Amino acid sequence: MDDLIELWRTGLTPAFLGKPDIEINEFLLDFGATLGNQNTILKEVYWSYLHGEASYEYRPLIGAPFQFEFNTVQENVLLKRLDKQYLLTENQFQRYMGLIDLIFSEVYPLGSVVELDQEKLPGEIKELFKNKRPELLVLLHARRVPSKDDKNYIDYVASVWPFGLMEDVTPLLINNMLVKRVVSAGLTNDEEKQFVNQVLKRELVAKKQISIMYTNQDGRWSYEN
Repeated sequence: MDDLIELWRTGLTPAFLGKPDIEINEFLLDFGATLGNQNTILKEVYWSYLHGEASYEYRPLIGAPFQFEFNTVQENVLLKRLDKQYLLTENQFQRYMGLIDLIFSEVYPLGSVVELDQEKLPGEIKELFKNKRPELLVLLHARRVPSKDDKNYIDYVASVWPFGLMEDVTPLLINNMLVKRVVSAGLTNDEEKQFVNQVLKRELVAKKQISIMYTNQDGRWSYEN
């Protein structure tokens, strides 16, 4: 975790967040690092933003609440905790959340089988599960794959389990928001973990890339992005 905190503190820069230039202070750094340790809350915050809610508040068991105010008219987001606050443009907020996700979210091993959250599935994926199984399971074949324009990345390329990749069936492009739980984790060891944290994540931060989930208003993902 210390390596991830170091990557977060060096990766969060004005250049990464984009114009207008802003100061990166301890509030922004600490706020994001805390969210990074609360993956479920991170998803809920962004889901609320995508669905046009006016605000979101997270009250931890210990400590002050984390507050988010989404102003779609002025196209900005206000982060608040205690007597401190910080105003980001919507684009900066998306990149801020994307960087938190990039650095702190777990990257599941290849070969993992995960259950998708049915409430968050877009229509084109729901069509693949017409038989309405109690669990919607997919097999992960690739992770953090460059988008078509190589400006951002797709979290996972997957197929419907237990069928796998099939002729004339397009692989599924899955983002972290859709993953409900891991049913069966793929093979991992120290080498695999080191690759993810020391190579994969650092390369994406250096390229200033984030998941395409954070690059547009509706959270959709496509190789057209």
